[in-house]
Amino acid sequence: MSIYEELANKNKNRAKEEKITLKNDSLKICLASNQYFYLNKWRRMQGMESAIKTVIKENLNEEKIDKINVKLATAMPHKKKKSRISVEVIIKDKKHKLPILIEYVNSNQYKKHISYFEGTLQLRRPSKQILSFISNFLIKEQVVVAEKQKLDTGMDIKVSNQKKLLVLGVKLQKRFGGKLKTSKKLFSKNKQTSKEIYRVNVFYQAPLYKKGDVIVYDENIFLVESLGKKVKVKNLMTSKIKLIENKDYVILKKTNTKIITNHPEILIIHPNTFQLSKLKNTEKNSFKIGEKIRICEYKNQIYIV
Repeated sequence: MSIYEELANKNKNRAKEEKITLKNDSLKICLASNQYFYLNKWRRMQGMESAIKTVIKENLNEEKIDKINVKLATAMPHKKKKSRISVEVIIKDKKHKLPILIEYVNSNQYKKHISYFEGTLQLRRPSKQILSFISNFLIKEQVVVAEKQKLDTGMDIKVSNQKKLLVLGVKLQKRFGGKLKTSKKLFSKNKQTSKEIYRVNVFYQAPLYKKGDVIVYDENIFLVESLGKKVKVKNLMTSKIKLIENKDYVILKKTNTKIITNHPEILIIHPNTFQLSKLKNTEKNSFKIGEKIRICEYKNQIYIV
């Protein structure tokens, strides 16, 4: 055997030695009961990443693992029953990629209660952005969706964790504004402790307006500055900032036009009648002839936005 063949065989043997595989490359997880299945028994988990890392450490049986990086799947658990993830394991400064199949199942404790839920999100007038926000929250917080019921004005979503449902409601209003109401209904009693068990309803209705829209409030014209528990608006006549309630308001249509003359008074071309028209709120504004602006109209008065 030549020296080159000996070196090639050594490299092959070394590659085999360095290659790491898992004895069991699949993992069953029950999000409803917050458990994972390992060594023929269900175990309580402190987060999905922690459970995956624990199984890898025990499965590899390595004395020293420098680091384990877990990339969780982005698919909704209630929609996708299985997800393939990639786990990067670093041992003695060497990186190893390990594929693991995550299977979302119901543990023995929950097999008879697949439709188990603790609360309902009554979602009304949701936008695509709001639906995406809810989906990402449920994934991150590992909340199981037991049922979705589509309605003409939105949908009802039954979820497995009422505490996280309450948090979701607050986050929705803080991020997107709108109406938020919570209530609880007696569901049953614990047979052992006689403690009353409640189900929670979280009603969230998204506003029809958004940041940058112009609305009518108390016969004044306001620009929506931000949304939250209260709506922050700016008076287009006085430029004063005000906080108002999350209610439905008249939304004014914004259109584009341009300045025709700026002396002795500012005039524009009306976008509908094509007549020369005055602006109502021009005291603190200076414009150039031909400058493009956005306007809205209310009761025959024209406001620059």
